[in-house]
Amino acid sequence: MKRKILLLTTASFLFAITALQAQNYWTLNGSNDIYNNNSSGLVGINMTAPLADLHITSKVFNSGTAKGFIYTGAVNTNQTLSTEIPAVTYTLTGRQWATGALTTQREFLITQPTYSFVGASTITDAATVGIVGAPIKSTNATITNTHGILVQAGAVSTATNSYGLTVNAQTGASYNYAAQFMGGNVGIATASPAATLDVKNTTTNATGIMLNGYNGRTLNIANGSGDRLWKITSNSIYLMSLGFVNESGGFMNIGMGTVAPADILHISTSTNSSTGEIIENTSTGSSAYASLVFYSNSGANN
Repeated sequence: MKRKILLLTTASFLFAITALQAQNYWTLNGSNDIYNNNSSGLVGINMTAPLADLHITSKVFNSGTAKGFIYTGAVNTNQTLSTEIPAVTYTLTGRQWATGALTTQREFLITQPTYSFVGASTITDAATVGIVGAPIKSTNATITNTHGILVQAGAVSTATNSYGLTVNAQTGASYNYAAQFMGGNVGIATASPAATLDVKNTTTNATGIMLNGYNGRTLNIANGSGDRLWKITSNSIYLMSLGFVNESGGFMNIGMGTVAPADILHISTSTNSSTGEIIENTSTGSSAYASLVFYSNSGANN
């Protein structure tokens, strides 16, 4: 009888301890790494006062190759037919603030890292986010389009401006660029670009490409070495003017109908017509300008 009472007492004590631990939700493990904020149900890893559903503070390691977070996926088989199954899903439902204004709100934020070495060393390519490549097909699979990054269209209600992608140039480097596309063609409004830059516009009376350079520099033409050979310019005084300027300061020949102009302006035509070139000014009235004006070195009309 005494043995039964002892067993019951021991069982009751263990049950009470278990209940107490359950009431406290979590206990510290052997390394004192996992914590629970009992007042709000937040979980912290290496964080005694978590401020989010899951709050992780990385430990400081003085050696080795320890990482902050690792997720290793597995090949799942016999998945439900015709159903998208992402490996990781973040369902963002929004939030509400007190009355006021915000300059910037980013729902998914990755801050800028800092790298250093004990001695002088070099990192050739450093990136805050890296994507190894687009999806690869495997057994019995056919992929029509594969994307490294895909930004899908979403309704943004009554916003003033909406952008699918915004890239700002960095600061502080010797040369700061907003973006670079290394290899392949780039298409704007076309999924199958046929040139290094292929721009298509099917909207009626819409502008295909608009160039608005600083101080009249509208378009620079360079050779394969990156040397600017000449530029096409306009200015704010003569709005409809078009100037061709040699950037290197030498002479420049312009050819129409020929790829080897022999002088400043070389017009060549093989059309079977009685008129080779027509220069016409359709303006009327006393203020109409002459169709063609020749100037001497002194600037006088000839």
